[in-house]
Amino acid sequence: LQQRLVPELLQDELTAETLVEQALVDNQQLLSTWSRLAQAEAMMDAANASWWPSLSGSFSAGRSKQSQLFPESNVFSGSLQASYEIDIWGKLNNQRQASAMDLAATRDSLEATAMTLAAEVTDTWFGWVAQQAQLQLLEKQLETNSTYLELIEVRFAEGLATAVDIYNLRQQVEQSRSQLEDAQRLAQVLRNRLAVLLGKTPGELKLAGDATLPDLPALPATGVPAELLKNRPDVRAAQRRVAAADARIGIALANRFPALRLTGSVGYSATTFTGLFDELIFSVLGSVTQPIFMGGALAAQQDQAEAALQEQLHTFSHAVLQAIAEVENALSSQAHEARRLKHLQQQRDHAASALAEAKERYLAGLSEFLPVLTALGTLQRVEQSVVLSQKQVRSYRVQLCRALGGSWMQSLESSQAQESSNPS
Repeated sequence: LQQRLVPELLQDELTAETLVEQALVDNQQLLSTWSRLAQAEAMMDAANASWWPSLSGSFSAGRSKQSQLFPESNVFSGSLQASYEIDIWGKLNNQRQASAMDLAATRDSLEATAMTLAAEVTDTWFGWVAQQAQLQLLEKQLETNSTYLELIEVRFAEGLATAVDIYNLRQQVEQSRSQLEDAQRLAQVLRNRLAVLLGKTPGELKLAGDATLPDLPALPATGVPAELLKNRPDVRAAQRRVAAADARIGIALANRFPALRLTGSVGYSATTFTGLFDELIFSVLGSVTQPIFMGGALAAQQDQAEAALQEQLHTFSHAVLQAIAEVENALSSQAHEARRLKHLQQQRDHAASALAEAKERYLAGLSEFLPVLTALGTLQRVEQSVVLSQKQVRSYRVQLCRALGGSWMQSLESSQAQESSNPS
């Protein structure tokens, strides 16, 4: 599945793409994940080092006197020591495999974090754009209610309206003002949230106020559930942790068998520095170490490793089931919300027609003002619901793209984190 979450959803919104790209560079949580990946790489290097013999060198110089019968003498010595463990039972190989799987799982977790971050930035952007549309709608509704209030006040002065009509409309005006205040608060919250996702301080981010919700492209191909194993980085990470846990069982089992180690040293020793290299001293030793009694510690370590494998197997199974459920939920939710949006749009059209009819009957003297006020309130509530539903449809599409996963995260490079932490 070769899809990218942001370009597919926001192909007409360059500003939103820029926001996601900036978040992938400056988001603090993603930067911390890069640091965890560097730790895993260092642990992998340490595991690879166990395949090589260890080599150390020493040099000493001193002056000593054994007794009154011998004069004081200088002692100079230098040597090299080497040690190598033969991997008979596969312990070192299992250590390397476990570290490799841990490293791959950490990289998968980084990609999962990047995917979640892109989805969160996109959804927050949709929320902010929808809130701007809501603000414009509420300002228009406030203007409409204020106009109706002025007309009713004129009709009241002419004896054609009642004080109840004025009070009801004033209440409607104040309700519009309170909704406008709440919408402004939500817009500020969303902007601050977006700033934090981009690694900025709240208030630092500047956004264009004329953005609109983009049209959605066709639904992406969902494939078969088995494809989630390769397209979902969190599922891949869980699978690799199973492999790492299995390798650690081999390590625990190898610890219960004899260990064969070869050691050797070569060096020189003399009473003068100039004669240090006159006589060569060397030794070679092979040793076998077999644990005899550890109070059950080694058996307990093996039991712990086997239990850890079972834990990772259950975690992996849950991750697969959760991934499948997320795809199904996102597909179902978007389909239902799209149909709900159509019903709301039809309801809005009917409410507008009802308001026009109620207004004509009132102006003709065939009814009181209450039906006009009721129809006006209904229309304004439905208009607000339409805007929220339009945003929600796009939010469900974001959830679907995130649930399906993809491969675009694999192109992320650690240099992005380095550039953000070391600005020129």
